[in-house]
Amino acid sequence: MIDPMISLAFAVHSRPGVYALLLGSGVSRSAGIPTGWEVTLNLIHKVAALSEENCGEDPEGWFAEKYDQQPDYSRLLEELAKTPTARQELLRAYFEPTDEEREEGRKLPSPAHRAIAGLIAQDKIRVVITTNFDRLLETALKEVGVEPVVISTADQAAGATPLTHAPCTILKVNGDYLDARIRNTPDELASYEPSIEAMLDRIFDEFGLIVCGWSADWDLALRSALERCTSRRYTTYWTQKDAFTETAQRLISQEPCEIITIEDADSFFVDLKEKVDALERIARPHPLSKRMAVASLKRCLQDPNRIIEVHELISAETERVCSEIGEDRFPFQRKGTKDELRGQLQERMERYEAITETLCALLATGCYWGDKKHERIWVDCLNRVANLRGEGAGILWWIQMRLYPTVLLLHAGGMAAVAAENYATLRALLCAPIIAASDGNKALLYELILQHSHWEVLAQELPEKNRRRVPLSERLEEVLREPLREYVPDDTMFRQVFDRFCYLLALAYGDIAGETQMGLSEMFIYRNRIGRTPCRVAQETEEELQRLGENWPPFKAGLFQRSLSELKSLKQQCDKAFRERANRPF
Repeated sequence: MIDPMISLAFAVHSRPGVYALLLGSGVSRSAGIPTGWEVTLNLIHKVAALSEENCGEDPEGWFAEKYDQQPDYSRLLEELAKTPTARQELLRAYFEPTDEEREEGRKLPSPAHRAIAGLIAQDKIRVVITTNFDRLLETALKEVGVEPVVISTADQAAGATPLTHAPCTILKVNGDYLDARIRNTPDELASYEPSIEAMLDRIFDEFGLIVCGWSADWDLALRSALERCTSRRYTTYWTQKDAFTETAQRLISQEPCEIITIEDADSFFVDLKEKVDALERIARPHPLSKRMAVASLKRCLQDPNRIIEVHELISAETERVCSEIGEDRFPFQRKGTKDELRGQLQERMERYEAITETLCALLATGCYWGDKKHERIWVDCLNRVANLRGEGAGILWWIQMRLYPTVLLLHAGGMAAVAAENYATLRALLCAPIIAASDGNKALLYELILQHSHWEVLAQELPEKNRRRVPLSERLEEVLREPLREYVPDDTMFRQVFDRFCYLLALAYGDIAGETQMGLSEMFIYRNRIGRTPCRVAQETEEELQRLGENWPPFKAGLFQRSLSELKSLKQQCDKAFRERANRPF
């Protein structure tokens, strides 16, 4: 059978505003607000002290023996304070925190109050009936920006905003402790004024009910209102912490009820809100489905005044990706046999690729159509994903793979920039991102190059890439084909764009690290499939440099910090490293 808690979450989520809450003193218990019985016992202690007697650990027994009757909260209050005003003053200390209590977090809104306030702010709950005198719920609502309609007297009930038009109505059937007309005694609790009776009748007839923390013993008029409502449109959910009183059992037996066993009001309402939030996330169409996200970004890029929207769009999707690729989702400690690890490697790569799919499409679109004022947005995205670090201890494969999402994003944006001949954006992508390290900040490109040879070896463990010369580069080409198809529709041209990006990336790395480390560069795919002659993109670059000199677009855009002659020397070292790799036995 389905847990009634799940049923309740579906009811609250699918029928916003249909369910009302009926809250008793148990809801304020964890906040340090005493129940009526606790107030009774405390008052008995004070009566005993003033009588110069000691009631010990059994104040109830002491009172029964001394006064020949069982202690009764309402009657005791009536005896000690003869007027409503006197009772108000007597009760004030039980509801308002002292400075010390405030420091301790007592008599302040509890997790239950804040969870309820959250549900109200989401328009899931609009009506609350409470027997409590405190103002903790009102305080919690103000914290989330909701100003409730509070009804604690007959006059207020008579002139209240209709329930369907108010954002939130709190009906305090026994009054508010700051109002002299609070109800405590049996006579006061036996009946309500007609305006409050009418409001209760309407709520019980038109709304579903969630009952929590209410014993049903003391509030005679409230109990009568429930009993005279014979047509319940929606199921009542009644929480149970301890055994039900006989009164509550009788009420429950008179109408369809779902009983939910709880530990306390705090855990119940927090759990309810979490479940409703989960249903909200599931039901809501993802605002950044790939096609919708790309279309939204294109519209924003067309208007130079919408740069804030571009930033918000990329930032939101970046944060979603970060929330999905953290160490809690991709633990470094996951172990297994070599064959099991191979399967996990395939799974991890596919998960990384699926999670970053939309963000890759966004970066490709932005770096193809965007201009200089957008560059900081793309760089911030790479910085955020690259610097999402774990604890660092665990299986080496998984630690090495943690930057794979960054590699995907850098390739998507970089290739789009190359396709658009947007070399200023390419310069920003390759030169600006920084990765934090224990020995200081480093250029992200430097760290990626250092790791890439490890990834190529790792990718050879993939079933379809076994014994391939550049398996990771081949996988990147496959994964990024679709995000870039709109900008590079021809497959041959796409491979040329991929090669050109990787070649420029290798040159940019050499510009940062120096010619002596060019042998570390494994980012470039050596495409020659027939012989050992220099690859096409190297030849094309040589021809462009000879023809254009300092007007060569990547150089003119500031991709390199060296002089033209130094760049040509760097290129020679780069080509030498690639030739050596191509001739290296496989």
